[in-house]
Amino acid sequence: MPNTRSTVEMRDASAGALSRLRRWLYVGLGVLSVGLAVVGAIVPGMPATVFLIIASYFLTRSCPSLEKRLLQHRIFAPYLPYVRAGTPMPRRARVVAAALMWGSIMVSLAVLDRAGSLTVPVAAILVGAALAGTVAIARFRRTSVPPPLGPASETP
Repeated sequence: MPNTRSTVEMRDASAGALSRLRRWLYVGLGVLSVGLAVVGAIVPGMPATVFLIIASYFLTRSCPSLEKRLLQHRIFAPYLPYVRAGTPMPRRARVVAAALMWGSIMVSLAVLDRAGSLTVPVAAILVGAALAGTVAIARFRRTSVPPPLGPASETP
């Protein structure tokens, strides 16, 4: 019996499979990020908040119920107060974050200069990254949650 599916039907089926694959990939990356955040909460010098923000990003787009559990978890909730929609980062927290970032950039530049490894391109990259970080910190807002991928976003 010949295949009677049209090209459009086959393309739609392929897109659905890709969407499911991406959704499972995002779930996996989100869970992996939560695991790294757990390690970061225990190991000094390894960040936990960054991995929790990454986990929130992936879980929001793949499995909102897991993201909700992450945001409400008694251990992780204090790390994520500004991930929730409509909760801006306080001015004092933004100032402290920017000051710490610039301080670490200055220390990095000084160490590289002392070691004789500081070049103009390296300095430009570090200062450019710090400028981008400053703009991101100053403008950080999360006003809406993007819709998740795949069939979970469809309403009956």
